[in-house]
Amino acid sequence: MVPRLPPALLAMPSGAPTPTPAPPPPPPPPMAMPSATPVGRGERPLGVTILAVLEGLAGLAAVLVGIGIAVGGSFLGRYLFDGGPLGALASVLGAVIGGFVLIVGLIILFLAWGFWTGAPWAWTVGVVLTMLGIVFGLLQLLFLQLSAIVGLLIDFFLIWYYTRDGVQRWFGKQGAWPAAQVNGMLQRADLPR
Repeated sequence: MVPRLPPALLAMPSGAPTPTPAPPPPPPPPMAMPSATPVGRGERPLGVTILAVLEGLAGLAAVLVGIGIAVGGSFLGRYLFDGGPLGALASVLGAVIGGFVLIVGLIILFLAWGFWTGAPWAWTVGVVLTMLGIVFGLLQLLFLQLSAIVGLLIDFFLIWYYTRDGVQRWFGKQGAWPAAQVNGMLQRADLPR
């Protein structure tokens, strides 16, 4: 058994100050909302914002078209062809083509997100796809499809735009493709006179 001390011994002397409790710690600073702007890259260029929005709209449209093709193929197979062999073929083709378009739409949406957030891989994918567009546009011109000229002009403009310093900085690709080289190629300054 533990001996008990009398209450008089436990009481504090009358002249001693009473201890005051410590003040509570200050509240932590409010958390900042995460920003879509990568650290040290500045503001998103307007052209990149426009590209991201257009890519997002194209991706959304492709997703909806893919779903429509899949549903339409199923509808054709069941009601127009009464579920016979042609109906089965229409259903399968609708599902395959619709699924492919749906996957392409999701990839386009992912690319739009990459443009919006300044992901370095999005710049690379954008440049590669634009280069492929130039190759296919030149092939179309070989077959006298003059409408390809508009696509080629857009693709050349995009290559020029991707090489601007602010755009490369947004994607963290400074110096990936010096703008002076592209300007020289576009102005044909490198050709012998």
